Amino acid sequence: MNMKIWPIRRVNIFSFLASALILLAGIGLVYSLLESSNALTVERVALPAGILVALAGQLFFLAKELRDRDERRSRFYLESCVLGYEEAKGLLQDGNNSRRVWIAAARALVHAKELARQVTDKTHCRVLELYRLKYRGVFHTAIADRPASFYYGVPLVSGYKSNKFNWLSV
Repeated sequence: MNMKIWPIRRVNIFSFLASALILLAGIGLVYSLLESSNALTVERVALPAGILVALAGQLFFLAKELRDRDERRSRFYLESCVLGYEEAKGLLQDGNNSRRVWIAAARALVHAKELARQVTDKTHCRVLELYRLKYRGVFHTAIADRPASFYYGVPLVSGYKSNKFNWLSV
């Protein structure tokens, strides 16, 4: 049984510095109550400085959280796009001549293309380009060297000079 007694929080340098300045302002307030002449200036400087440092730290923390959120979202779209490519690859791998399978693979590729538009992080875009190169070769081998009749969903025409009609394209 592993129980955490103290909750773990992110502590950054700004919150530590802000706490120290606010503590210094509190000490200055105590000294000002004791009629010390130096304490009043410390109190007037430390409290606003502590508040400003705390606000700056909060803004930096929020900016970091936004960057992390955008990076996670971009990674999600990258992984989803690759899954779309894998789905299309799996559908086309067996080389069948089923119109339903070809349409499903085309829809998966269109969906992957839409997901790829949502990839925003520069490093994720570079990785996506590598995946595109990989899958471009896979899809080329899946559709290359097929007669036109393969894509029409009709059987091969036999009996004509070297099946010339089978290789005509639209």
